[in-house]
Amino acid sequence: MKTKGRAWHLIVTVLLIAVFAFTAFFGASSTYGDVTTTYIKGARDIRFGVDIKGGVNVTFLPSDGFDATDEQLDAAQSVIENRLVALNITDYELYADYNQDSLILEFPWQSDETRFDPEAAIQEIGTTAYLTFREGTSADGQLILDGASVENATAQYGPVTSGGASEYYVALEFDSEGAAAFGEATTRLYQEGGSIGIWLDDENISVATVNAAITDGRAVITGSGFDRDAVVTLARQINSGALPFALTVDSYSTISPTLGENSLQAMVYAGIIAFALIFVIMTVMYRLPGVMACVGLLGQGAATLLASHGSVALVDCGSHYAPRGAGGAVADAMAVYGWDRLDCVALTHYHEDHAGGLDELLSRVEVGLLYLPQLGDSEDQGALQAEVLALAARYGVPVRYVETVETAELGAAALTLFPPLAAGDTNEEGLTALCTAGDFDALITGDMGESTEELLVEGYGLPDIEVLLVGHHGSRYSTGKALLEAVTPEIGVISVGQNTYGHPAPETMDRMARRGMTLYRTDLQGNILIRVHNN
Repeated sequence: MKTKGRAWHLIVTVLLIAVFAFTAFFGASSTYGDVTTTYIKGARDIRFGVDIKGGVNVTFLPSDGFDATDEQLDAAQSVIENRLVALNITDYELYADYNQDSLILEFPWQSDETRFDPEAAIQEIGTTAYLTFREGTSADGQLILDGASVENATAQYGPVTSGGASEYYVALEFDSEGAAAFGEATTRLYQEGGSIGIWLDDENISVATVNAAITDGRAVITGSGFDRDAVVTLARQINSGALPFALTVDSYSTISPTLGENSLQAMVYAGIIAFALIFVIMTVMYRLPGVMACVGLLGQGAATLLASHGSVALVDCGSHYAPRGAGGAVADAMAVYGWDRLDCVALTHYHEDHAGGLDELLSRVEVGLLYLPQLGDSEDQGALQAEVLALAARYGVPVRYVETVETAELGAAALTLFPPLAAGDTNEEGLTALCTAGDFDALITGDMGESTEELLVEGYGLPDIEVLLVGHHGSRYSTGKALLEAVTPEIGVISVGQNTYGHPAPETMDRMARRGMTLYRTDLQGNILIRVHNN
């Protein structure tokens, strides 16, 4: 980090953090004789959750007089605990009453709860969620497999079939036994012209005609009424597992907050004071970028960190709606992993959403070398290029123009940079980056269009890759057929946020779906972390 001249700022900040952390955990009090006066309550004095927010107390019983064994009650308790954790409810009390064959649960309201409807609150927790795949269209059709064979369920959005419209769906991955059972059933039903129905408890979710044998251990669940919340809930229920028996709500009641109002106010005041001081310090030290770091990075842009065995590189650093906040976001992310230096930074091209965060980045992180594209005939990038060069000079960062293929060693990995392949258009005058670690390859094409992608494929022997950072935030004019056929990516990462351009375009999503790619989007999943183990 570049901290020269700011040592006292760092010392004051550390001391303030230490003081507030101490009071948050241990509070502040004084003792005179046997009388203790508490000024600020610490963690040991305050119970969060039900004590502050109130909540629900519910008793579950097995349905239809089912006589559950102690082991079955324990299994049901484990499933409910998994669901509570998936719902970010961690301050709960749940125990089994073996004498009464019941489960007693107490949990707090969500922080944004306004309806305070106990029936709605317990609906997802107590749902059996028994998922089955059956032959035919009836609930008593031959069982193919159930939810126990599902290894992972994820909520997704995109086209499910070739040429189809984008929709919300749940993607499933089966374990080895489930994949074998599903492959055998679809192979047979395809020959017979049969169908498969998907059921959750006693409700049919969808029925599909088997048009091909599916032996890769994957399947999708679609539904006409699916929206974002529905697929997220369904995936969460499947991952948590089905209850071993159906549950009935025997009784429920709401719980009022029991902690005194003054204690809550003291906690709120302490939080406000701490945040205000930190906010002021960051604003003074980092000016506007400090403010943006407090609020969070919004909009769409591109910034990809690459790290291997202590070496760290960055490809692009920008955001369209908060161009001076991206550098702070990268620096904060590096701090989490204990990285204080970048071996190199490569900017694919001179656009704000790819280069606009450089000022804040260089003010906080030491950079060894800056790789840049050399401009051709484009004029609209000239101003930002001049700004980038001025920043490099101010912070003493060497600059190297990529005019031939360059390779930078990064620990056990390598970053290969390809020079611009076209001229005259802003997006086509950029660099291409290929990160290689053993048998793993990831390709970053910046904002180049299909015609330049074809030049890239023709000009360089690109390998089969595992990860593609989807070009131009998923634009319809990028990530063309020629590139996808040449490098056969398995995973696509789309760096995209709120925008008026229609990114990612349905046509692009469909091209990648037809290739069988697994897609991740920063607007749906946030920061994407990919770890490579054993090559």
